[in-house]
Amino acid sequence: MTEKADVLVIGAGMAGLSAANRLVDDNLNTKLKVVVLEGRDRVGGRVNTASMGDGGSQKVDIGGMWLQHPSKNPVRRYLKGVEQLETPTSSIAIYDEDGNEFDGAKISKIQADMIKQAASSDRVVSMSDPALKLLEVMPALGQDQIEAGDVAKKNTDERLAAIMLRGMVENYTASSIEQLTGYMANYIGVGGDFIPPQNVLKEGFCVAYDALAEGLGVRLEHVVTRIEILDDGGNVKVTTKDGKLFEAQKVIVTLPLGVLKSGSVEFVPPLPERKQLAIKRIGFGLLNKVVLRFPSIFWKKDVHFLNCATPDRSEVSMFLNLSEIGYPILVGFHQGLAALENEKLSDDDLKEKAMVVLRRMYGPTIPEPIEVVCTRWGTDPMSLGSYTAPHVLEGGIDLDDATVLAEPIGKSVYFAGEAVSKQPGLIHGAYNSGIRAAGDVERDGLTIAASSGH
Repeated sequence: MTEKADVLVIGAGMAGLSAANRLVDDNLNTKLKVVVLEGRDRVGGRVNTASMGDGGSQKVDIGGMWLQHPSKNPVRRYLKGVEQLETPTSSIAIYDEDGNEFDGAKISKIQADMIKQAASSDRVVSMSDPALKLLEVMPALGQDQIEAGDVAKKNTDERLAAIMLRGMVENYTASSIEQLTGYMANYIGVGGDFIPPQNVLKEGFCVAYDALAEGLGVRLEHVVTRIEILDDGGNVKVTTKDGKLFEAQKVIVTLPLGVLKSGSVEFVPPLPERKQLAIKRIGFGLLNKVVLRFPSIFWKKDVHFLNCATPDRSEVSMFLNLSEIGYPILVGFHQGLAALENEKLSDDDLKEKAMVVLRRMYGPTIPEPIEVVCTRWGTDPMSLGSYTAPHVLEGGIDLDDATVLAEPIGKSVYFAGEAVSKQPGLIHGAYNSGIRAAGDVERDGLTIAASSGH
């Protein structure tokens, strides 16, 4: 039996929830039926809040976690009363491989000079070569240079600066430096600080996505496998993994780019060739976390980030300090190709990768964590990665690819998600894209009577 709706929304992440919420709010006086299909057993998608500590009172976002540009972020309307922790990237303690702390201001100045030099390249600014790789513009960040090249032969400060800058770029883009386009050098060169103001939420982003989901018809554990535009007037039929059928006038697809790339969802007829090419060319990064809760705080408390400048990118060497909001918790990060390889490891092995670095920084007698949470977004079939990244893939890149991916198919199938937004990789980018898609649906018109008698 086929269940009918006016609008189907595929995915209950931030984009899907904002789209469904907007449609429902705008049509309170009608019988508009909006159904959200979500493959997971929870809402939120790649935004997920873990409950740690006694009674689960300590909330930590183990997916998307940053409220960027907090004073004007549209998601803030759902966060009234939520305590926020400002986390400027300048609040950092830097340690070398032997555990010695270095002057962060001195390292930052060297990094700024490296960025300025790279961003001055005409090739980068003009994007005349879409296949240009970042390492062609900033060779000092390459593994060979850091381990045995010119950078390694210079003084320790320059080597540390190269390792730290590489780590920041890789962390922000959820990528390995080898994957990134040369255009990134121009991007990170704007103002010298490429990471915007960003806050962490003490109660987690679950406050926002639970508020958005309230009252919506979210069907959990409904894994969509087929989206078919029917011949009879453009209605759309959606099939789930367990054979359930849904039909609607319009469908908003908010699947992660990694899922679109995998081909696990069949589109009938196939997506237009230019949209398929955009899916292929847009990069998708991977950022994983190793969250460690300790019995007590042994680390430096007056900074937000703790970094060990190690050339081994398989190590968990960058940590966010949550002690300021009362949690004895460090959030460790690993990203890119090394993070994907690390997903093969057990939680105990990942914990040890983080602990090896922390012992290097704070000594061999630090306590063991009493609780550990590890993520594996790269092999999670509902995400297959973390967020959009400026990779150089086959055929180079095209800055219009996101616009092409966002284009609706006729007046039947619409697309939303951080990958099609004007703020790729950001939670509020996904939110805004859902609002935009809902507006497009309303602009193109709905026949509310079509759902009568459901």
